[in-house]
Amino acid sequence: MKEPLDETERKLFDLLSPNARVSNRKIAEQLDVTEGAIRHRLKKLTSARSMRVVTIVDLAKSGRTAALYIRLTVEPAATRKVIDRLVNVEEITYIAQVSGAADITFLLSGTDLSELFELFRRKIKPMPGVRNSTAIVISHVRKHDFQRAHFVE
Repeated sequence: MKEPLDETERKLFDLLSPNARVSNRKIAEQLDVTEGAIRHRLKKLTSARSMRVVTIVDLAKSGRTAALYIRLTVEPAATRKVIDRLVNVEEITYIAQVSGAADITFLLSGTDLSELFELFRRKIKPMPGVRNSTAIVISHVRKHDFQRAHFVE
């Protein structure tokens, strides 16, 4: 289990969330610690996979304006295999194993809604172990906060 974040690490996240390119010197000044201490914390957090520095693309601006939210119920023994297959589908940008009315949820995104439905119908619904599926068209995104992503492995 990962160690809980201390106060300095939480403040570090808060400072990096809006702009991960801010300099270590500037962060050190704001947290009243040395630049070396910031480098050490960042190395520790990234090595422990508590933090990742990534580039996030606005899908709408990249032309990927079509999106489907998919819910699957699967045979219990097939969950891992279905997820492993879904991971390799380029159009899937998010996958989660969940509990409740579905076992797996994921997001399909692309430039053409009919192509996404065809992909869903042809490749995903017939996967071995899939019992039931529901596709929901995302018509308008009202909020998508990228400042705090949730990484669980």
